Amino acid sequence: MEFLTKLRNRLQNFLYGRNGFDILSRDLNLFAFFLMLLDSLLRTHVIYWIGILLFIIATYRIYSRNIVKRSAENMAYLAFRAPIIQKFKNQWQQLSNRKYYRYYKCSSCSQKLRVPKGKGKIEVTCPKCGLRFIKKT
Repeated sequence: MEFLTKLRNRLQNFLYGRNGFDILSRDLNLFAFFLMLLDSLLRTHVIYWIGILLFIIATYRIYSRNIVKRSAENMAYLAFRAPIIQKFKNQWQQLSNRKYYRYYKCSSCSQKLRVPKGKGKIEVTCPKCGLRFIKKT
């Protein structure tokens, strides 16, 4: 038991002051794993080496002591990723609410509008531009 305690303390001392595992490193590792798995199916070694390179970059980011630069990289990645994630969340929400709501797009400003299902023909007013149109729910 004393050996494991010493090993844990050495590992903590080694990792002190390093960047650690952030979202960009996680996603790089997942993408590298996916590429290596894809290479095992396709048998092209180029995809495998790209996966290895991404794994090395992710490992470098995890053990890097330049926390400010790694944090800036992570924030830039999160800013790039946020609209993509939001679009998928909106699509998922529409899919899960399809039993209760219908979604329409305003022909004037392209605003998405949600109306309750089962109300017959109703007049829908766009809150953004004020356009009124009749839709069947």
